[in-house]
Amino acid sequence: MFEETFDDAMEEATYEAFEGKLSIEELAAKLDRQQIIDRAIALCTKNV
Repeated sequence: MFEETFDDAMEEATYEAFEGKLSIEELAAKLDRQQIIDRAIALCTKNV
């Protein structure tokens, strides 16, 4: 679930934040995908 959401968010971010100037691969190279997913999971399970 988080992996799919992350991929969708990356696609959206390339257009929203960078007006399509960066490819998904270029943006992904600047981010730590697993760290972001782990943080999202931690935030969601913290309030359970």
